[in-house]
Amino acid sequence: MNDIENSENGGIDLRSCWQRPDSQIHADAVAFWASQQLLPEDVDPLMRAKELIAVAYSGDRLVGVTTGVVGPLAQLRRDFVFLRCSVDANARRSGIAYQLTDHAIQALAGWAHTDPGNQVAGVAAIVESPEH
Repeated sequence: MNDIENSENGGIDLRSCWQRPDSQIHADAVAFWASQQLLPEDVDPLMRAKELIAVAYSGDRLVGVTTGVVGPLAQLRRDFVFLRCSVDANARRSGIAYQLTDHAIQALAGWAHTDPGNQVAGVAAIVESPEH
C-alpha cells in the first residue's frame, strides 16, 4: 500500500526541469536516489541529476523522478530521448508513474517544438518493474 493520499492528483506537485538547472531539485533527486538505492555504483548522481526531465513532490518530499538522455535508436536511424522513471517505494501504485511520465513527455514535446534545430524523433523507454 502506498502512503500518498488518493485525491484527484494524489496531492502531487509535478515540476518540469528538463535543461533547467535547479540546485534544490538536483539535491532532492540525489537524496532520493540514495534513499531508494537506485543508482549503480558507477553512476555519478550529480551527472544523472543533469538529465532530470520532471519530478514529483508530495508536500516537500520528492517521490518520483524522470530522467532522459538523447541518443540514436539504431533500428529507426533517428535520435530519441531515452526515458527513465523512478517512484519512491512507499508511493508506488498511486498513479504517480503515469502522471510523471505524461508530464515528462509533455515537457519534452514543448522543448522539441521550441528548438528548431532539434532532430529528436520521439521518446523511448524500457519498463522494468517488479510491481505492476
